[in-house]
Amino acid sequence: MFAALLLPQFPLQAALRPQPESKQGPAALVEGDGPKAAVREVNREARSAGVEPGMSPAQAQARCPHLLFLSRNRQEEAWLHRFLRESACRCSGQAEESAPGLFLLDLRRHPSFQRRTGCLFREGSDPSDPRNLPSLFEARGLILQVGIGPTPELAHWAARVARPYRLVEKAEEIAGELPIEEVAPDPELSSLLRLWGVRTPAELAALPREGVSERLGREGLSLWERTQGKEGRLLHLLLPEEPFEAAWEWESPIEELGPLREALRSSLLTLGERLEREGKAAASLRLTLRPEGEVPLESSFSVPAPTAEPQKLLELLDPFLENCRTSSPLAGFRLRIAPSLPSWHQPTWERTAIPDPSRLSATLGRLLSLLGEERVGVPLPSPDHRPDRFLLEPFDPLIAETPPSRAGPPFLGVPLRRFRPPVPATVRCGKGRPRELQTPEGTWKIEGMEGPYPLSGRWWEEEWTRREWDAALLGGRILRLAELPEGWQIEGEYG
Repeated sequence: MFAALLLPQFPLQAALRPQPESKQGPAALVEGDGPKAAVREVNREARSAGVEPGMSPAQAQARCPHLLFLSRNRQEEAWLHRFLRESACRCSGQAEESAPGLFLLDLRRHPSFQRRTGCLFREGSDPSDPRNLPSLFEARGLILQVGIGPTPELAHWAARVARPYRLVEKAEEIAGELPIEEVAPDPELSSLLRLWGVRTPAELAALPREGVSERLGREGLSLWERTQGKEGRLLHLLLPEEPFEAAWEWESPIEELGPLREALRSSLLTLGERLEREGKAAASLRLTLRPEGEVPLESSFSVPAPTAEPQKLLELLDPFLENCRTSSPLAGFRLRIAPSLPSWHQPTWERTAIPDPSRLSATLGRLLSLLGEERVGVPLPSPDHRPDRFLLEPFDPLIAETPPSRAGPPFLGVPLRRFRPPVPATVRCGKGRPRELQTPEGTWKIEGMEGPYPLSGRWWEEEWTRREWDAALLGGRILRLAELPEGWQIEGEYG
């Protein structure tokens, strides 16, 4: 689904906003000076009195003696444009500014529009739902019309007749309510259609496609396809106004963590508000510390689940700050955020996100600070087959899905419960095979024995050499024994 946010009569609304007492009376926006002055826009009260756009101020005042004349207020238009842009970006990170006072939004990734929207709307419950925006604008004395449809064009048409919002699913629902002049891009084309007796898009949609193509060409055919709701287009997305970064300078260099942490919190609050206004989230952070008289220290932090919440972003920096040491006081810092779409805009493909990746990332950061990078990660088998040897690789908070296997679990035999550390033992042998086992707990006779299983490791370096045996004791216990150059030890017990 797509949405259109329309501020009708944008310049007139901007001119009226600083004068709330004049909004109930007739008003007209005038452009030009002297003989070239003309009425550009009028409100409902002025139109009811007979004032129409294109009249001269004298003609308009003759029709309505109490008419209020206004000039364009560029400052208010800039504020209103910024407010509408922030509202659009808060609803969707994929927005297009089609005209002054008109924004088109892509809602196909919005959670409220994944299913049929009619049953998911609760007024005021979701600030990112565009259907809640008219009340927000009304509180500021503004009129906002919101249209929602399956294509950008239908959403725009729905916004033109919305009071205050309108949801359409097919072109037929809206095509009969608009005059043909509001949907035809060329005045000559609309006047020609009027001569044919075509007054609305619905009447144009009733004409045969071949006849429209032959008589009106490509432009007429494109308009005919839009009336059918078949023509969609890609939005020309807005670009960020400026980088998401903040810099801080101290008059006197600091030596404690507290002032640095508070300055980072303040910067993240400001940047987080900007991210929310523009419908973005932080994908990564880059922090540059500038010790006095030293080379700046730069560190990067990946955000596992894109977010604009300052507290979660600060938790990612805390482990680094607690363990960061510089040889000289800190003169300032620079924080830069790489923006991305929020997590609800980003579907996962062949990977499953963990329930709360932000908390996991913060926990991993603390472990890395306490133990070091060489002691935190995912354990993997070591290729040298040395007992108890393993490798570590960095942990990925996104877990790859494992395809289900139809084969049954492999038969592994009786499990071995390893003793950590191994238990030193004395073994008496006969004819080269263990016959009796002695430990501080007692002495046992070995009834059965399997082995040896020679393991030499790096034999060319003589780094380690061992032989392993499986021994069945008289009482029924089965142990794993290891023969090393320095003596015997019990590795574990089966069962």
